[in-house]
Amino acid sequence: MRALKNTRLFRGRAQSRAATCAVLACLVVSLVPSPAKAAFPGTNGKIAFVRETRHTSDEIYTINPDGTGRANITNTRADEYAPAWSDDGAKIAFARVRFFVSDVFTMNANGSASVNLTKSSEIIELSPAWNHDGTKVAFGSLTLRNIFNIYFFYFANYFLFDFDLHAMTTDGITVTSVADTSASETSPAWSSDGAKIAYVRAKSYRDIYVANADGTGATNLTASVRPESSPNWSPDNSKIVFSRQTQGNSDIYMMNADGSGQVRLTNHPAQDRNPVFSPDGTMIAFETRREGDFDIYTMNVDGTAQTPLTHNAAEDTDPDWQPV
Repeated sequence: MRALKNTRLFRGRAQSRAATCAVLACLVVSLVPSPAKAAFPGTNGKIAFVRETRHTSDEIYTINPDGTGRANITNTRADEYAPAWSDDGAKIAFARVRFFVSDVFTMNANGSASVNLTKSSEIIELSPAWNHDGTKVAFGSLTLRNIFNIYFFYFANYFLFDFDLHAMTTDGITVTSVADTSASETSPAWSSDGAKIAYVRAKSYRDIYVANADGTGATNLTASVRPESSPNWSPDNSKIVFSRQTQGNSDIYMMNADGSGQVRLTNHPAQDRNPVFSPDGTMIAFETRREGDFDIYTMNVDGTAQTPLTHNAAEDTDPDWQPV
């Protein structure tokens, strides 16, 4: 699925609709910023993540914070991405790519009883995030029919896919628009009290924004020329961690909820990205390429004690921490 990561130019009007959808699904999953989630307060439970190998589809795993008890909870022929725990730790929302389309699903914590919320035939939906009471899931969506005849390009992590943010009730019935602009909005992260949504807006630059839960009052928190991604709230909603890219490398930063007090937490020549707070607010899980492939690490909230949680030849990405 990620063989097209370095694609630089693709022009639509394909020979067949199915072939076009397949290419677009690969492109979007490969190029969209890493997902963001909410960090709900509680005791630190399992960490969900995505494992990609050369010979199997991308699957969702869970693991204990000490590295024990690793389990594959999807094990399907589809590719699954972006696991996000619900506020009570009982369910996981995720994106599944199958038959050239990406949909948002939910499942129980052990992988059972998966439900397709979006049921789309020609829309790519990614990056789900639960709200504070488990009644809604926010996600980014892209309509394929609107982009068959446009140019796609990827350069320095700026891109012209016009994603918009929506929120859907967990019964899949009611969908509302959260952010629908000429820019691309992705990677929603709901605050634990349900009042705010942090997300990435990409137009001239890729910045972290915060808006009210209904999409009003959007504010640019970073306003930087350096691309940023993957915002994640602290359980008490006072801080936001995120990834920032500089000269082709990404590191993890933390800031106050109003964008002030930005502090760099990692400083490594390998890529560090997609940070998530632990439910008790004392630790951060993230993905890093320090060993030649992506692994899941944890660290204290001040950036100390950076410790590998996984270590193997697979690509382990997209961590999210279960509240219990």
